[in-house]
Amino acid sequence: PTSKAVNDFCETTKNYMQNLVEDVTPELGEDLNLNFHNILMYGTPGDQNYYGLIESRNVGESVAFGDLLYFYWANKTWKKADADLVTNMPGLRIALESREEFQSCKMLIMGYIRNNDWDFIESMVYASATAGGVTSTAPSAAGQQLQRVGMATDSDTLFFDPSIDVGEIKP
Repeated sequence: PTSKAVNDFCETTKNYMQNLVEDVTPELGEDLNLNFHNILMYGTPGDQNYYGLIESRNVGESVAFGDLLYFYWANKTWKKADADLVTNMPGLRIALESREEFQSCKMLIMGYIRNNDWDFIESMVYASATAGGVTSTAPSAAGQQLQRVGMATDSDTLFFDPSIDVGEIKP
C-alpha cells in the first residue's frame, strides 16, 4: 500500500497511536530486530542512575545501589563481592537499587553507572576488599583477589564490563 492509503486508513479507523508515549504498557512480544542498527547511549547518567543491560534477580543479603555482587551458588542468589575472600568472587553484577535479603533487585550486567559517592581516579576499576565496593586502586595484599570490573570515565562514573577472570595476590 502507498503511504497515502495507509494514512487514509488510519484517519478512517482512528485505530492508531500518534505518539509512542501513548502506549503505557508496551510489550515486545518477540526478539527485537535492530536491522543492522545500534542502540545508542548518549551522555553521562545522573547521580544514582545508569544505562545498559540490566536484569532482575534475587539477592541473598541486604544490598544498596552501587554494590558489586557475586553469584552465591548455595541458594542461587546474588551477594556482595569481597576481594578479601576467594569464595565471594567474581563480582559480575552491580545492584541498581536497595533491597533486602531474598527480594528481587535490578542489576547492571554491563553499561554505565554513576554514583556521586564514588571518587575514582580515571583508570581501571577493581573489586574492593570492602564487601560490595569498587575501587580504582588495585588490591595488593597477599591473598586478596584481583578482578577488573570496568573503567572509570570520570570520578563518579563507571563503565561496568566485568572480567570473569580473577587472580590471587601472592606473598
